[in-house]
Amino acid sequence: MLRPLPAAIGLRYARRGRRSTLASFITVVSVGGVCVGVAALIAVLSVMNGFEAELRSRLLSISAHVTVRDPGASPAELVETAERLLAFDPRIQRAEPFIELQGLVSLRGQLAPVLVRGAVAAGLTPGERGMLTGQVLANRLGAVPGDELTLLFPRTDSAGSLLPVVGAFELRGNFEVGLADLDASLALATLEDVAALAGGGAASGVSLTLDDPMAAPSLAGRLRDGLGPAWEVSDWTREHSAYFRAVHLEKLMMGLILGLIVAVAAFNIVASLVMVVGEKRGDIAILRTLGMTPGGVVGVFAFQGLIIGWLGTGLGVLAGVILAHGLPDLAAWVEALFGFQVFDAEVYYITRIPSKLEGGDVLLVAVGALVATSLATWYPARRAAAVEPAEALRHD
Repeated sequence: MLRPLPAAIGLRYARRGRRSTLASFITVVSVGGVCVGVAALIAVLSVMNGFEAELRSRLLSISAHVTVRDPGASPAELVETAERLLAFDPRIQRAEPFIELQGLVSLRGQLAPVLVRGAVAAGLTPGERGMLTGQVLANRLGAVPGDELTLLFPRTDSAGSLLPVVGAFELRGNFEVGLADLDASLALATLEDVAALAGGGAASGVSLTLDDPMAAPSLAGRLRDGLGPAWEVSDWTREHSAYFRAVHLEKLMMGLILGLIVAVAAFNIVASLVMVVGEKRGDIAILRTLGMTPGGVVGVFAFQGLIIGWLGTGLGVLAGVILAHGLPDLAAWVEALFGFQVFDAEVYYITRIPSKLEGGDVLLVAVGALVATSLATWYPARRAAAVEPAEALRHD
């Protein structure tokens, strides 16, 4: 027989048939519930991680890792600052000056808000007033390459009054970041053309690209200390924090909702063990008369409950990891089988369900499930230990 004795008896109770069919059924349901809950949690968290990674990738394709702003700097001063920043830290791979203007863009009576960013834009030559716009913005205006876009911006004169500034740019092409906010409002032009239109006082600075985007917060802190209060330093994690807060909130809520499955399975474990305790009152009385302590009785039924929890958690982790790795292909197979598409390419910017399995999430889910199922054994085990041997034998 296995040692210690409570574990051996608990294992025998768990694996052998019982007279109570209902208790056996509830035990199977408990194992299945823990398994389904753990697997669903791991799969859903992996999908949320995939969406977050996709969002980060799309943001970093158009946004700077670190932004250093000086509203009053001229294009020449921005170029000089960019050269100094490039030598500031070896992690900085590229430093590009930029100027930004907010206003309105018009074409054939259609108006739309726009953020024009003057920087080193591919395919654009300074002085030619060429422009690239987001695909959504172009669709909203009905613009095609070759159209002349009219831009309207407010400018502050020396007296502090607002004056309208109107400029014309030729649409040379479109781009698609994959984020509706940017694709619907962002336009790119050369630094010199935007500076000539702004006439000073526009938002300006230097955008930095790092070898590791995750190092942006620490580098931004160093730049704040090194450049002084005249410069405003921010990084991509602060500028786009709203996106990631939304993803984290959705991830938390999905985890809480799916965690209820594990909670229900834990209650099933309580019900199953309570039935077993009622069924085994005679066995408990015999064990007590043979010298088993109340703690030993607690160990018998606690071990039986732990077997249910560990088995369900282990199967759930295995199923969840397999599902997380194969979910994109499984979704594509289901789409092909039933002839529909979860993410329509004409509506969404992604066409496949992203999935990114992280070991920390798997460990957190597994530990949480084990803790919940372990706590579920406490009440039935204590109830078993409270059985009086004489009374149980008299009524058995």
